[in-house]
Amino acid sequence: MRLLPFLVTTGVLFSAACTDSAPRSVEAGSAELTSGGHFTYSAYSTSGKKVLEGEIDLFLGTDSVVSGVWNIRWAPGADTTLKVGPQVGEGMALGYRTAEGVVLNLNPFSADNNVVLRSLVEGGGYTLTGRWTYLGFPGPLAEGRFVATNGR
Repeated sequence: MRLLPFLVTTGVLFSAACTDSAPRSVEAGSAELTSGGHFTYSAYSTSGKKVLEGEIDLFLGTDSVVSGVWNIRWAPGADTTLKVGPQVGEGMALGYRTAEGVVLNLNPFSADNNVVLRSLVEGGGYTLTGRWTYLGFPGPLAEGRFVATNGR
């Protein structure tokens, strides 16, 4: 029963995200996030070692909706036994803008086994910095920090 509100919310966000992909910009904190951005993604373990790298393409939808696609792989020399959740591979991202930044779900149609990126917008709107969290039904299973930079 707790899954139904999640599915309804996800459906509404997904449908809103698909309705408007025209280039626009929005103020997020003191930085401007530009839609249609191609971001280079790097994720780090709690010890600070780079474990993942890849790309995330983001699009701004109506209101506060953010959608996109991602392609992420293990960084060269990374310990591939670390728990990073399902952020290795490719998929669709869905999330929203906040006053401070962006929250993205890398697996928006899964009730568990998710990776959520919570970020601040910095660097004149071209850099997202924050934490990635691997979530399961019991709660957070692993986390680290990430940086995503727009290639402009």
